[in-house]
Amino acid sequence: MQYLPALYIHIPFCRAKCDYCDFYSLAGQPPEVQRRILHRTFEQIDCFLGQIAPETIGTVHIGGGTPNSLDPAIFTDLLEQCAALCDRTHVSEWTVELNPEYVTSSQLSELQAAGVSRISVGVQSFSEEVLRFLNRNASAAETRSAVELVSDIWAGRWNIDLITSVPGRTDESSLEDLREAAAFGPDHISFYHLTVEPDTPLAYREAAGSFRRRNDGESAVTLRRGWDMLRAAGYSHYEVSNFARPGCSSRHNLHYWRMHPYLGAGPGAVSTLPYAGCAGGNLPIRLSGSRNFERFLMGSFFPKTAIDELDPAADKIRDALEAEILSENEFLLEFLMMGLRTVPGIRLKDFYRIFGTDLKTIIPRTMEWALGKGLLTLHGAGSREEPEYLSPTESGMLLLDTILLQAAVEAEKCTPDLEWPLPSDR
Repeated sequence: MQYLPALYIHIPFCRAKCDYCDFYSLAGQPPEVQRRILHRTFEQIDCFLGQIAPETIGTVHIGGGTPNSLDPAIFTDLLEQCAALCDRTHVSEWTVELNPEYVTSSQLSELQAAGVSRISVGVQSFSEEVLRFLNRNASAAETRSAVELVSDIWAGRWNIDLITSVPGRTDESSLEDLREAAAFGPDHISFYHLTVEPDTPLAYREAAGSFRRRNDGESAVTLRRGWDMLRAAGYSHYEVSNFARPGCSSRHNLHYWRMHPYLGAGPGAVSTLPYAGCAGGNLPIRLSGSRNFERFLMGSFFPKTAIDELDPAADKIRDALEAEILSENEFLLEFLMMGLRTVPGIRLKDFYRIFGTDLKTIIPRTMEWALGKGLLTLHGAGSREEPEYLSPTESGMLLLDTILLQAAVEAEKCTPDLEWPLPSDR
């Protein structure tokens, strides 16, 4: 593989965990722990890149946790090491996630000088009430001040994350967040529906009866109105929860949604890479970094074993990584789940090249039903008889779980002849 589409670097540190978050991170870790984990993370990157040997990496995304909560000297070291990697591999997009309470003009200048091309600011809301409900670290005043600063001095592309359907909020108060966010002029806005993840403080609060989540009908009204507002403000709806001005879609996230290979580095980070060691041929392997710091620090990253000769049962992998070979059918279901989140959607020609059969052969009843109901659409450069893409309509985005459940029932009977990744993804 001479090309690695995407690299994700996970920073598993934050000042305090938000109640809704189920990403792996630990709060209150001292600088010496941060430094050891960062050093080990780049050892993991070097190990894998030594095996993959890419001349080019498409995108790099640093997330967490809270990357900009790192000790300042360690944050600088992180940027320097990433800058060297990006220069060496000709990275086209480098994103860093930021939390508002740590954003300063000097930090933004440092990011700019390092070569970061895109930042994503975790606003979630401009409402003090909502921020307290979510147990966010930043106050509304800190959040607003940080976004104003980014708007004034950041020269690259940038995103604002927002959460909607928070219990107790009216439609108008949710939409006010969107109005305020759009007024700051980011070229990308992520507008997420609040999900109560299992085993989070928010889930425990719900179980204790401290709030009632909004029902699907209420949430759908808010989402529809928000989507209309964002379109009117000049943003294109290119994924269920993501909107961008022309040319400003997140290239990194598009690699995920299109099921291109990607490498994840750091505790808790996930990779999906080609694995050619199976009797059946080239299958995807899913590697998950340990969520135990000591295992991550002490386990081997198999520097003497090429990825295409990887043995997922070997002890040296279980030390620092968990490995799972995805079957052809499992990969097909993931491909449908991810591709049908997006516009323009699944490219039919690519689907055929990867799975060796037409999509309409895999899920004929689902397509007939969803196309007839206006939940999916066939479209593209070709004629009506030969469309190029299958994608959800906005009505379909609201019923995506239903569409995917029906598709999964049909697709589980199929065992495709997988050819992945495509040459352009390698």
